[in-house]
Amino acid sequence: MLSIAATLSGGSKKTLELARKHRKPYLHIHAGQTKAADRLRTFLAENVIHTINVAGPRKSKEPSVAQFVVETLDRVFGNQ
Repeated sequence: MLSIAATLSGGSKKTLELARKHRKPYLHIHAGQTKAADRLRTFLAENVIHTINVAGPRKSKEPSVAQFVVETLDRVFGNQ
């Protein structure tokens, strides 16, 4: 999950809870963290992830979340 806020709420929080319950790998990256793209790269490699589900808060809750997501994913996948 990618968000601006460090704490998840609403549907994003529920998604995290369900991932934990079903023992699925998950990662929450927020805008306040340094090297978010590096954290995502490491997560993907350590968990041998081939397909990701990108989740996070609605634009109405975090207006700049889309830009953060695009920038982070571009840093991870942009040079492939």
